[in-house]
Amino acid sequence: MSIFKTLTCNIGSYYYFLREIISPSLIRDAKEIPIIINNFNRLTTLRLLTETLTACGYTNIYILDNASTYPPLLEYYKTCPFTVFHLNQNLGFKALWKSPLKKRFCNDYYIYTDSDVIPSDYCPKDFIDYFFKELKKRNIPTAIDTSGMFDITDDIKELLKFTDLVLLDIKHIDSTKCKDLVGFSNEKELAFAKYLSDNNIDIWIRQVLIPGITDDEKDLLKLKDFISTLKTVKKIEINPYHELGKFKWEKLGLKYPLEGVRPADSKDVDRAKKILGIK
Repeated sequence: MSIFKTLTCNIGSYYYFLREIISPSLIRDAKEIPIIINNFNRLTTLRLLTETLTACGYTNIYILDNASTYPPLLEYYKTCPFTVFHLNQNLGFKALWKSPLKKRFCNDYYIYTDSDVIPSDYCPKDFIDYFFKELKKRNIPTAIDTSGMFDITDDIKELLKFTDLVLLDIKHIDSTKCKDLVGFSNEKELAFAKYLSDNNIDIWIRQVLIPGITDDEKDLLKLKDFISTLKTVKKIEINPYHELGKFKWEKLGLKYPLEGVRPADSKDVDRAKKILGIK
């Protein structure tokens, strides 16, 4: 490698090191990392790749199409469940960085791949657990962002042994209202919170504040009482409801379940914080 290339690599590495310190990533879980697939006139391998990724739990997938002309592929785009960005020319493998999408994806972690790169059958679906264990070996803090709406199996317990922090999203503190909101009661997520507390795993409680749904004073006071029973809560966050994901429902031709619900504003957040007794 030439001196110029070596210097460029070193400067680049130092830049990203400093950027992570100054502006840490907002991504808390590997499955949140956007996967951008560069594609041109490939259908079979594209479907194999997306099917493999979704089978492993990755759904934050985007397709960057380089002005394809293959009719079956164009028909597939009309019904596929992923967001497709159509370029008006073939920009090749550098399409992401040459297009306006660079500003959207390249300011945080992202994965960029060609559509003919298919994970091997030998790649385990639990590779996230593997990476967690490797991080722990190197004393790098680990965190999981989850709603906790699952059974606490032996596999979950094993994963939590290597977890320093869990960001727990409480959908609704009232079980009946929770089922109306997301289709499931909250028994499992509250039991999961108790398990974390009993096993000395730090918790950040995250409550999405939806006007008219999760902002009732009695419910917030009930949430406050529940949190007081947990001994490892390090932080409580109020996340105001927004409509940034609404386009995904429209793209899939589905009815948006919160149609007509206004986004929460700063006054809503301040009110909720006051009721919960947090700053």
